[in-house]
Amino acid sequence: MPQNENLSADWRLALGENWQDVHERLLHTLGNLTLTGYNPECSDRPFREKCDISGGFKDSPLRLNRGLAQLNTWNAAEIERRGARLAANATTIWAQPHVRDEVLADYRTQFTKTNGFDWSTTHEILENIPAGRWTGYYHLAEAVGTSAQAIANHISKCQDCAAPYRVLTWDGRVAEGFAWTHPNDDRDPKVILETEGVLFRGGVADAELKLAAEDLLALIDEE
Repeated sequence: MPQNENLSADWRLALGENWQDVHERLLHTLGNLTLTGYNPECSDRPFREKCDISGGFKDSPLRLNRGLAQLNTWNAAEIERRGARLAANATTIWAQPHVRDEVLADYRTQFTKTNGFDWSTTHEILENIPAGRWTGYYHLAEAVGTSAQAIANHISKCQDCAAPYRVLTWDGRVAEGFAWTHPNDDRDPKVILETEGVLFRGGVADAELKLAAEDLLALIDEE
């Protein structure tokens, strides 16, 4: 998948209706990365052309590119499938080191502590997301300089995070593991968003109402 965000019609068709989200989410992930000596020739060509041109994936001697030329298309499912396969291969090549339980426990404790990261910008952004709009964990993470998983973990435990229900998955769904900080809070995040004016179709929030990283930063720059 090309780095160019202005994807051609062929690439948009291959990635599907949510091609922009797929591009943002998977562009720099393991499944979409490879090596080639013909990068300028491949450029932004459609996937099958990248396979079939002279020096393309069908001619690649690298085991890393094995199987690519047998695919008819390159989309989210294929990227994630290849990423999972490469990750599994990596764990057999670079085995996990043997660490004493007490050392591992100490690292886990350090990892779960949130005081090492300044969450003030996250809190400020969440306070300024207007009713009727939403963002994704990925976009919020990009705006504040951390990972989507770290954002999800923090929001689920932090009582200073305003309107956490306005943060959805990359494709606009309420996260499967979403939980309010108060254990007795049983409100439905989707119902609250709909009350605020966010339309859902098939459980997916209207993409036109989504705030990307630059939109989130603009919210606090305007203050």
